[in-house]
Amino acid sequence: MEARNEFVPFSISHPGEILGEELKERGIKQKDFARQIGMQSTHLSSLIRGKMDVSEKIAARLELALGIPFADWMNLQANYHYYSRVIKERDEEEYLALQKEKDYADWLNLKCVYDYLGIRHQDARSRIRQLEQNECLTGAFEYDLGYYRKSNKCQVDERNMRTWLFMVNNEACKTSLENEYVVGNAALAAREIATCANEQILTVAKIKDILNRHGIVYLHVPKLTKTPVDAYSMRRNGRYVIAATYRYNDMDKLAFDIIHELGHVALHIKNDNDAFIRMDEAILDAKEKEADKFASEMLIPSSVWKSMMATGANSLNPYCIVEQLVASAKIHHISPTMAVARYKKESNLYNFPKYRSAKIS
Repeated sequence: MEARNEFVPFSISHPGEILGEELKERGIKQKDFARQIGMQSTHLSSLIRGKMDVSEKIAARLELALGIPFADWMNLQANYHYYSRVIKERDEEEYLALQKEKDYADWLNLKCVYDYLGIRHQDARSRIRQLEQNECLTGAFEYDLGYYRKSNKCQVDERNMRTWLFMVNNEACKTSLENEYVVGNAALAAREIATCANEQILTVAKIKDILNRHGIVYLHVPKLTKTPVDAYSMRRNGRYVIAATYRYNDMDKLAFDIIHELGHVALHIKNDNDAFIRMDEAILDAKEKEADKFASEMLIPSSVWKSMMATGANSLNPYCIVEQLVASAKIHHISPTMAVARYKKESNLYNFPKYRSAKIS
């Protein structure tokens, strides 16, 4: 579309319509005016209905009859021709932009994307123009949702999932790190986080600091509706990224999830666009099991866990077992709540309110 600095109106009035309004204001009948300017009534009617242009000859007659300058009529006609073309082109572009929005909406939750990016334009052309300036948009259509496994019980809105992944990638693009990742850093970071978790001094700030020092981007991106994501790890443009949703306000679970993702970084993520998502109701494939084992070993080594569980209790009552487990955990410098969390998972018994994890802080 040819660009001009002036505002493009929603619609443009034909000079004939303006003439019709002028005659009404002056109380002049069309038949009388047609005779006055020497014009057939049918031709004047066509002019007023916008079916005929204002020629130089007509403009001269209108100036003589109404006192409205010849130049004004010619400018009105020229502007009508110009803006009619511009408005038509704009409307065609708006239609194409709306079609694009429909295509994007098949893949992404556009309302969430627009809110996230701060896109507030009323016209689709401006919305699409700003959206397509985002470097991460193309990647949103490349996200392979097959790299996570889910059961039939786990309801996932795949448009929202792609939208969440787009948000993670966008945040990652905006984040810079001074330190580069070196092979082995994932295990080092995991040990530091596990130590802080067992000392019960772990915070979000500590997690971010530890990961950043080891060349790993850390992001908090809240989940969207029907995206039961806990954590996510990927490599993009040579950088490793871990994102968490804080879906559960549970610091021990967050520690496990982050170390689980570090397991993927250490063991599985080797190339750009490799990625893993940790979700509820996941069907654990071999790599997920390996990442779980990595996290469990970092937090409570199997030899220590075996020793703790071998301590024994004077009763088969689960509450007595838990109390003995907590006492043993303290001896082994393991967080009591972390030990109880592991016991809950392995025993499938969860009603131990006395030993709840700290909230995320």
